[in-house]
This record gives sequence, structure tokens and C-alpha cells, in this order.
Amino acid sequence: MASPVTIFSGTTGLNNTVDQVRQDFNLETGVVDLSEAVNVRIDKTGRPVRRDGFSLRHGGNFHSLFTRGNTGYVGLDDAVYRINPDLSLTGARNGLSGKRITYVWTPLGVIYSNGSEKGILDEDISREWKKTEKVRAESTRYYTGPPDGISHLEMFASRIFAAVEDTLWRSQPNDYGLFRQGADYNQFPSRIRMVRAVAGGIYVSDESRTYFLPGSNPEEFERRVVMEAPALEYSDLSDLVDPSDIGMEGANPFAVWVSTDGLVYGSPDGQVILPAVRGFRKDGIQSGIIIRQEKRLPRQSPVDGWCLPD
Repeated sequence: MASPVTIFSGTTGLNNTVDQVRQDFNLETGVVDLSEAVNVRIDKTGRPVRRDGFSLRHGGNFHSLFTRGNTGYVGLDDAVYRINPDLSLTGARNGLSGKRITYVWTPLGVIYSNGSEKGILDEDISREWKKTEKVRAESTRYYTGPPDGISHLEMFASRIFAAVEDTLWRSQPNDYGLFRQGADYNQFPSRIRMVRAVAGGIYVSDESRTYFLPGSNPEEFERRVVMEAPALEYSDLSDLVDPSDIGMEGANPFAVWVSTDGLVYGSPDGQVILPAVRGFRKDGIQSGIIIRQEKRLPRQSPVDGWCLPD
């Protein structure tokens, strides 16, 4: 009598880089690569598990999602909506150009820009983000308001950092409406794709490399190359990630984004780690997002976290 053959006992993960007829299959263990994975998660034993289902709450041309704690905003066509706790939507501003929006949380509210328009969101109200007009110990005549054309925003060392083309401008400390554009900036070799702050500094990617600006004093920033690969634009998670969620150690959270070399964990002190993710194809993808569910990110499988083209 012929010995039984184990057809399937587990999987190593999704592999979309080779034709399915050429994918690995272990006759002894029954472990195979998946050529397709729809609504599944792969646990540490290699077992695929069906994800919970989803129900459509709103349909439309959504873009530019932002969340922080119980605060959430999303772009829909030419408008910005606040996401309520029951997942209903309340309009905050309309009449925008419909471009991708960058956001950053501040004590004033959520500041946003799409390169053409900008403002401050407070609940479901949008107000102008403009030059601070108040009495200061020093003259403000050499200062301007926020620059135009901002593509990326970040908060660090009590300042707003605003990327415009190849330049990273910074506001005055605790004064997010005052910029000294003749002096307070860092310039990069090409257009900036990502700005993400951690405890020990700021990660910045242009179109060819990823850099780290270490320290807590922006006046003393010295640019350091940490990767000879750029980030995929808008792929960075809007919130930092607890080290234990991604198998790392330490007290301070990590930045997470996708580069042209794959998934990246950025440590609080400027060290970058590329976890092994099999079958990750990113050729031709210029921008995207990471899907994060139940505080899980990919280590051996790209199913729990995935880069999607726009």
C-alpha cells in the first residue's frame, strides 16, 4: 500500500515574486508558498487563519487617512471629514484640490496641508494656519507664516517641521505659526518623500536615500545617511510602534515604513532594521500604505502588514 502524501500542513507565507508553478513545495512536510492570500493571517506555526470579515461603512474616493488616539480624519474627493467614534463622518472642510493630505497633531489641533491648501482642524472646524500675530520679546519682522507647498509635516522638539520640495523648514519652538525661512531649514539633495520623528531625532527620506538627523536641538542637526534606499512616499505609519509589537526591545517606540528595499523598522537612535519578509515585490511602486491590524506587523510573512500601490 502506498504511503500517504501530506498535501498541505502549513505555509511559509505569500510569495508573489515567482510563478505559482515554480513555487516551493516540501513533499515531506507539506509546507508550501501561497500564490494568493485573501483575508487570511498566518500564525507562527505557518497555519493560515481566516481574518474577521469587513462591512462597508462608506463608499467613495477616500484618501489621506489620519488617526491619533480617538482623533481621526480622512480625505474624500475634495473634502476632509472627521471620523466619529461610531465611524460616521462629519465634514470639516470642503473645496480643496483633492490632493493627498499630510497631517500632524499639535496642541493647537491637527495641522494639515496638501501642497495647495493648509489649515488647522479642531473637531469638525477648519481654521486658517497663518503667521502668529502677538507681542514677542524680539521683533517678528524677519519671520513669515507657514510656507506654501508643504508635502509632509512632523512635530519634534516643540517645533513643526514642514517639507517643501527638497527643503525641511522648522517653526519657532512652541510657536507653530512663525518660520524664519532665511535660516531655519535643512536642505536635501532631492525632493523629500518622508519625515518621521522618533525620540532621538528625525528620519528623512529624499528620492534616493534615507537620512537621520540626530539630537534634540535642530540648530545642531547633522545629516547622516542610514539607508542607500528611499522610502515609498506616504508608507510610514502615522503612529510610532511599541518595540514589543515588532519583536524588538527597548522603552521608546520605533518608526515603521516601507522602502524600495522592503519593510523598515527605524529605532529611536537612528538604527534601521530590515526584517526578513519573503516574497515582497515592490518593483514599480512609488508610494503606498502599511496595513496594521491588532498591533501586528510582518516578520516572516507580509500578510499581517502589506504595502499597497496607490
